[in-house]
Amino acid sequence: MQVFLQTKLIELLYNDLGHPPPTSISNKYAWRTADGSSNNIQLPDLGKANTPYARSVQQRHPLPSHELPDPGLIFDR
Repeated sequence: MQVFLQTKLIELLYNDLGHPPPTSISNKYAWRTADGSSNNIQLPDLGKANTPYARSVQQRHPLPSHELPDPGLIFDR
């Protein structure tokens, strides 16, 4: 039973992924640029400077606002 479930899980994961994986042989994607772009072939602007950023996961133990450190102190250090 364990082998059967394991096989089905691997088949599900394998069939869910795109084939073949996206690759690029050009010099455009050979190196990450100074502004942080071209790190991801499918989303070349991901991580680029001056682009919006959003947290994709929730914190496990978020601190209440009264326990956060002083932003000025963090900036100075």
